[in-house]
Amino acid sequence: MLAWGTFELATAYSDQGDLPHAEKYAALAEYRTEALDDKYHLPEDLALMAHLAAKAGRAQTVDELYRRAEDVTEGLLVSVPSRRVESSLIATVSNIYLGHFRLAALQLKNIPQAFQILESARGRSIADQLRSGTPPRPSKDRVTEAAREELNRLQIELLHATSPEERSKLLERLFEVEQVLGPAGESRTDLQKAALHAKPAALRDIQDSLSEDEAILEYVLDDPQSFCLSISRHHAEVTALPTSRAQVDKLITACRAEIAKRAMTITSAGQLYSALLQPVPVRLLKPRLIIVPDEELYLITAVPS
Repeated sequence: MLAWGTFELATAYSDQGDLPHAEKYAALAEYRTEALDDKYHLPEDLALMAHLAAKAGRAQTVDELYRRAEDVTEGLLVSVPSRRVESSLIATVSNIYLGHFRLAALQLKNIPQAFQILESARGRSIADQLRSGTPPRPSKDRVTEAAREELNRLQIELLHATSPEERSKLLERLFEVEQVLGPAGESRTDLQKAALHAKPAALRDIQDSLSEDEAILEYVLDDPQSFCLSISRHHAEVTALPTSRAQVDKLITACRAEIAKRAMTITSAGQLYSALLQPVPVRLLKPRLIIVPDEELYLITAVPS
């Protein structure tokens, strides 16, 4: 209760614009949470510290905190006690990845890193679905029980690991234990085997796969502004869009309503074009566009220019 109350106090100071006190209590909350071996709240503490460090302009610290928060959450998602906890963790890691993406794209100007962060977040849900296609081992299996004890020990170690190298080794070991807890290897499909330890392709590999007349436009909806990651064979760039997630959602709702009414003129479609495509520099556009939507954008298939 004290750790969580300290976290809320840090959040309140942050909302009031008192950055020194916010950072002080956020660090104290993280210390208390870590001391309790509280696996499920530490990622939120680290994300808050990263958010505050970003406000203070300490980009390197922000990067380190986000990486640690991502690693801890990845380790926890190997095995969760319930679907509710899993949903909560996925929501937390989504916010962590979004903040990390903003840092890499806008402050660090590291487009390959921004792409890796984005694909790590979006690929997780797909990989999880592939991995869960067959039931786990029986809970009374002695091998399984030993693996669960080992998994819990590794997750606790991961909470306290500040070195990226140490966390990498722990995550590798967690992956090995997960294979024991999961379905037997011979019963897995090829897709499930590939998803066990899947990692995003490198940006350069994606670019090499594109033709000269192709470009990928990958959207990230956020508040107060959204983003478009443009990828062609020779260029990659993030464009900040002048439209928030809430504004895009309203335009999509209006567009679908106009389509349902078979309106002769769909005004909102033109507004969506102005919000999503027009801000992208012409040099990044190609005759053939591969659109990767986000959230409510999946509800529409095309936006006329």
